Amino acid sequence: MSSYFNFLPDIDYINRQSEELNTYIRAKNFFRRVKIRESVSQNLFAFEKYTIIGDERPDQVADTLYDDPTLDWVILIVNNIIDIRSEWPLPQRSFDRYLMDKYGSYDNIYETHHYETIEVKNGDDQVILEAGLIVPQNYTVNYYDYITESNIQIANATVPVTNFDIEQKYQNDKRTINILKVEYLQTLLEDTDKLMPYLEGSQGYINENLRRVSDIRQTN
Repeated sequence: MSSYFNFLPDIDYINRQSEELNTYIRAKNFFRRVKIRESVSQNLFAFEKYTIIGDERPDQVADTLYDDPTLDWVILIVNNIIDIRSEWPLPQRSFDRYLMDKYGSYDNIYETHHYETIEVKNGDDQVILEAGLIVPQNYTVNYYDYITESNIQIANATVPVTNFDIEQKYQNDKRTINILKVEYLQTLLEDTDKLMPYLEGSQGYINENLRRVSDIRQTN
């Protein structure tokens, strides 16, 4: 279980299932968030890149890097991930189910979405056409090659890009994340411990670990 919940203070919400005034339901204040202090966040040497492997979860990444799976929240905060379902790579089974729900059939999943250029170089190994440009299927490249002293024509200098290719790329783009180096971890933990409690005098303050929402049903 994530150790992040240990840092979260409580909040008393109005119990709308009760007709009595000033009755509350206590819960953790999930809207309470911290961010990495500026001196660390702007220090490029405080972070390194990490590639999520397969169905790896945040807790597994934390276990690998920090020897503590409950520090999964550190992984998420560093990457400003709020909704893990949409901002973290889907497990393979979930990805397969997502594709089928979205496209309806395997034929639609592997249907061509658009065409992109292939890389074309001349005889001097100079790039004439870069790869990855969206073009019509029958896109043709014409150029004069000074090495062979001839006019070159490459018809259909394209490759099909399927719906699956697009969705897979979208998932793969999420796999490269930032990791806070171990030597800066304690700073973040200490900052979180200091910043999470409520300040005396703040709205609804009861104590540093509890605030209460006003019951707007009350009348003067």
